[in-house]
Amino acid sequence: MVKKILPFILTCFVFIECSFAQTCFQQISTSSNIYSVLVNRTNQLSVNNDLNTLVFIHRNDHTLFSGHSGQLRYDISTNGGLTWTSNQGVLNPTSDATLSGARYPQVLIHNPVGNTVVNNAYLVYKAPVVNNGLWGTSVSGVRKLDGTGNTENYASSVAQQMIPANICKGAPGIYWTLDAIYSGTAYTGFRIWKGTWTGTDVSWAVNYTYTTGLVNSGGNINLADWSIAFDPTGTIGWAGLISHATNGPTYNQYHPVLYKTTDGGTTWSGPISVNYDSLKVVKDGLPANSFAANFFEMDLAVDVNGNPHFLTSVNNGPGTGYSVFAANQKLYDITHDGTQWQADFVADLATHRGFFGVNSVSHDNRPQISMTDDGTKIFYSWVDSDPPVSGTANNQPNLFARGRDIVTGNWTCSKKMSTVCTSTFNNKMHTHTVSPNVMMSGNNYIVPFITAQLNALSSSDLDPASFHFSKEMMFSNTDFDLSATVTLSGPATICGSTPLVMTAPTATAYEWNNNFASASISVFYADTFYVKLGAGACKLISRPIVTNVAPNPPVPTIAASGPTSFCIGDSVELTSSLADSYLWPNGDTTQSTYGSQMGGYAVVVANSFGCTSTSASVNINLYSLPTPPQITLTGASSFCDGDSAMLSSSYNSNNDWSTGSTSQDITVYQAGAYIVTHTDANGCKSTSLPDSITVFPTPPVPVISSSGPLSFCDGDSILLTSTQADAYAWSNSEVSQSVWVNSSGIYEVVVANVEGCINNSLPAVVEAFLLPAPPIISVTGSPEFCAGSSALLNSDYSFGNVWSNNQLTNSITVTQSGYYLVAHE
Repeated sequence: MVKKILPFILTCFVFIECSFAQTCFQQISTSSNIYSVLVNRTNQLSVNNDLNTLVFIHRNDHTLFSGHSGQLRYDISTNGGLTWTSNQGVLNPTSDATLSGARYPQVLIHNPVGNTVVNNAYLVYKAPVVNNGLWGTSVSGVRKLDGTGNTENYASSVAQQMIPANICKGAPGIYWTLDAIYSGTAYTGFRIWKGTWTGTDVSWAVNYTYTTGLVNSGGNINLADWSIAFDPTGTIGWAGLISHATNGPTYNQYHPVLYKTTDGGTTWSGPISVNYDSLKVVKDGLPANSFAANFFEMDLAVDVNGNPHFLTSVNNGPGTGYSVFAANQKLYDITHDGTQWQADFVADLATHRGFFGVNSVSHDNRPQISMTDDGTKIFYSWVDSDPPVSGTANNQPNLFARGRDIVTGNWTCSKKMSTVCTSTFNNKMHTHTVSPNVMMSGNNYIVPFITAQLNALSSSDLDPASFHFSKEMMFSNTDFDLSATVTLSGPATICGSTPLVMTAPTATAYEWNNNFASASISVFYADTFYVKLGAGACKLISRPIVTNVAPNPPVPTIAASGPTSFCIGDSVELTSSLADSYLWPNGDTTQSTYGSQMGGYAVVVANSFGCTSTSASVNINLYSLPTPPQITLTGASSFCDGDSAMLSSSYNSNNDWSTGSTSQDITVYQAGAYIVTHTDANGCKSTSLPDSITVFPTPPVPVISSSGPLSFCDGDSILLTSTQADAYAWSNSEVSQSVWVNSSGIYEVVVANVEGCINNSLPAVVEAFLLPAPPIISVTGSPEFCAGSSALLNSDYSFGNVWSNNQLTNSITVTQSGYYLVAHE
């Protein structure tokens, strides 16, 4: 059921100021009683750094406003906590004081992607409700930060809820919380809730339910606290419980139990039980033969690497009944380094449970985590009586905090509020609550928190309480100057008689678990080692280093494939005797390598334990190469086919020409690049630069053609023509491709190409015959005669006559007048 209401905004009211000067604490609002912030796992304060805005949610003060204490209001600051607008709401106006009054509300700021306007963002709230004195369902909704768009939803499908863990952000527009399943008399499991932004509201639904895998004692699953968190991308999430998994310790004590998702909450795996008996730092901090026991509060964050940080306090217990002894307990960050679980020391706790008010309301150390938006820095906070008196009740709690850089691994010292500033609240931090994310101010990290103070007149938890904001718990980048990382002189496996040197980072004091108090120790045996660094507020404990002892492998031998003295540029194969791994001076990691540089070659071999042995050195000697030979050319380097040139080496012996000749001089007829290699007394070779010879081709033999017969009569002529070439030289001194000849003779042509190479034609023999004497015509009879008569014309040649009337005889008879000619051939 969703009900929309008109906004009701009250910016000022009597008794509470609306603007405050910057002091250690600012009173920002009140409520009817303390039951807004009493449960540690809930978060009532939310920060959005993009909008520089904070929101604090709490129950209504019905002594100042109408309604009842189970109605919810909120306070908002839009300038980083400098000033506040208080008691906005009501968020759940239709709630009934008896049937649906809310307690322990939680809030986050939903800022739509890309939004930079405060009034366009929303607060997302969720709270359990009480029905006739018993836990019932829950109420949830949103409200725009301009006071509009209020929704109020009651989860009717899942009855009987407990107090949910902190609301946390997942992927954009996705929210998560975790709650125990309660039958009314016993815990029967837990459920994970997923909230989805719809555009105007957040719709909540059960995402995952788990009722097996946890130790059940008489129908009751043992649960002390629970929380859920996601990495900054919303992909990797962890749900954490203080419980007892069936795959955990055999004795009945609380310990961390976790469930993990790597796909944004689609699937979850677990239970993952963290056994304190396997964490040496924790176990060594307890009395001998005791049972490690978790206290009853925790908080959870997931860093930029997707690793969980389970903040909780640990001491020893009796091994039964899930109780724990409250003395000399320690606060640890139970985290995973990607390989194994670790217990990182945060603080020594002097006290545990305390009581306050006339009704002796109890509280523990309230461990809480704030983280930067990018997940690279984590800040732990807790309360402890100051000055501490071990074993006494935590009745004068001061607030402590320290930071940790996930990227560098460095820590800050702890700070306590009474040192940061002076306030009457400094030993009254019974019910502080921090934001899940820190505020950023330049390079400073602010852990903002709210502390609730009992009614000054009655000191009763049932009377109106006041809420006070502080932003004075601040860290800078320079505060992260403590390291807990031990450096090793080699692998953690101790080989043979060579000790492993462990060196602690700089600190004011050192206390190794093997009772040494120096910065460095030499270890010869297998064990687990860590060091306590510094003291008091700056105390740290390094992560344990597990050592083991193993023998060195046999000293390797090296076999060479040939002589170890050779010419520069050559090499020899070096092969080690068999081992598990190898390292040669040139960086090769194979059993064999090639040595090509002058000097000693030794191989370092390792066995499966990582222990090493080094071979004796094989020395390689390199001979220098002789000076490369020089080639001298006799003749031209370019010539025509059929000619030659002579090449000579600068060495008179031990030559090896590219032609196969071994003499000092060679005559070359072919084109190409000729080199000569010289070998010295050590067998080292050097080769000359190439000497290039160019051979031009001879043009084709020219062919002479004629325009007619090569024999003709005197007075005639013929045209002689050469085949194509680049240049011509005829025997009659002509230089054209064709020449006319009219006399007898032997004619030849020499042709040339562009390179000047020539070729001769075959001769052409031309014969010009002399002309015969002209024939003489004689007439038999008279050259004049009458018609009907004739005359006989006679040539003085008896043959070869051609008459003008085409007669070929010696004589012709003519009967007509005319001129008659005869030619002799």
